Amino acid sequence: MQELVTEGIVMEKKNKSATVTVLFMILAMIISKLLGMFRGVLLAASYGTTESATAFSAASRIPLSFFDIVFASAILGCFIPVYNSFSGNDKKREQNDFAAIYLNFLLLLTGIVTLLGIVFAKPLVTMVAPGLLPETHRLAVLLLRLMFPIVILAAASYTFVGVLQSNGEYIIPSFISAVSNLLIIVYFLFFDGLFGIKGLAIAYSVAWCVQLITMIVPIIKVGYRHRLLFNFRSPSFITALKLTPPIIMGSWLSPVCLLLSMRFATYTETQGAIPSFEYAINLFTVITGITTYGVCNYIFPKLSLQANGSEGEFAKTGREGLLSALLMTVPIAAIVMALAPEGVSIVYLRGSFDADSARNVALILRTLVPGMLGFTLVEFLSRTFYAMKKPKFVVISVIAGIVADLIMLALLINAFSGDIEALGISYSVGILVSGITMLIFAATNVKGFVDVSYIFSLIKMLLAGAVSVGVMMIIKNAVGNNAYENGFIFNAFFAVGVAIAGLVVYLLLLAVMYRKFNPIKNIGKKV
Repeated sequence: MQELVTEGIVMEKKNKSATVTVLFMILAMIISKLLGMFRGVLLAASYGTTESATAFSAASRIPLSFFDIVFASAILGCFIPVYNSFSGNDKKREQNDFAAIYLNFLLLLTGIVTLLGIVFAKPLVTMVAPGLLPETHRLAVLLLRLMFPIVILAAASYTFVGVLQSNGEYIIPSFISAVSNLLIIVYFLFFDGLFGIKGLAIAYSVAWCVQLITMIVPIIKVGYRHRLLFNFRSPSFITALKLTPPIIMGSWLSPVCLLLSMRFATYTETQGAIPSFEYAINLFTVITGITTYGVCNYIFPKLSLQANGSEGEFAKTGREGLLSALLMTVPIAAIVMALAPEGVSIVYLRGSFDADSARNVALILRTLVPGMLGFTLVEFLSRTFYAMKKPKFVVISVIAGIVADLIMLALLINAFSGDIEALGISYSVGILVSGITMLIFAATNVKGFVDVSYIFSLIKMLLAGAVSVGVMMIIKNAVGNNAYENGFIFNAFFAVGVAIAGLVVYLLLLAVMYRKFNPIKNIGKKV
């Protein structure tokens, strides 16, 4: 009896510790996202939508997107499973050897990529942003060469994150992005006036370097010792390589669509189209990240555990988790649709960022609203299929989304006579097509995941969101607010008041349509 009590106390302590860890991870994510947004605010205030901002947006997007396309998901998706597969008395030594081989391979590969990127910076900029002015193109090439080493630093950082997370260290890896963003903010506040946009490019590389250095002490504490091992025929390393292709392709959606939008942005007739799209995407990323990642990161371990068990429990967890994520995404998307001008003005309208720039960013942000729903579908359902060890459905959906985005860009750039909203519409269509394709795969491959009542639940949620948008727009039109002329304080109070009204309408409508509505207890139940 005493043993059972002791075991229960131990389990309770473990659960409390896990809860604290998850809360810290969510807190770190929110802090990092907010600091990233503030970094964008300072960039907008300093450079607005000028040619310098265009050059920087084009140059910075290339190495980061390249890393996201080729390395980011492969490191975490392939490295961590293999690293955790070792067991026995030599477990720690085998883990360290594998990590060293994997990291050395990445350093060699990213080193070659970086060298090629620096040498061929001119054609790379031309390929991604072909319509730049000659002076802007030259500046973008220089900035790209200064920032391409980020690829090497990011590869090492992600590998260290994999080692730390595999050894139960989650909090420090969660905060490293916040450290990086904070350093860039410091540059803006104290050094931008001295060194300008070129110094900013160097600051980005330095920030990634500091991010890597931050993890050296923690990684030594978990027992990792780096060695120059190059045994690329190691069975564990070969296993990791075999896992790579589908994992890599499954992560292509966002970075590829962003690069496509940047390329087509140069064909629009709007000055500063590239940085305008970049500012809108930054807001999109912050908003969707906060509303989606918390639920996804909480549900994914449960899905992984249930994938080999009861199909009914797996389907129940998946459908309820997705509905929970959408429950939060829909009202936020409705608020963005109604209050994009106020939101953009509050965040960006200062310094070199004028009212015309704010209008362009708000227009793009509104067209990105459908993509918020698609983003939630993609992020949650891709984790569902990874838990099932069926990445092919993710790959097919991602390719469908990229093709849809490309087709829409080609059509809309001409149909809208080069107007900037074509960028946001096409991006949203690409994300939505990918998300809906995944939902169809879930409905046909996970028994009990989607049924008629579930579809009606989704429709009711969307209707509540649409009515909420209508109510907020009526209030806005009645007051006659001009966000681009009113000050920060008025816009902030006005936006909060209207958003609260919209949220109340949304919740009341759900309460009526779901009858005894409980956002925690009743999600996923039949209507």
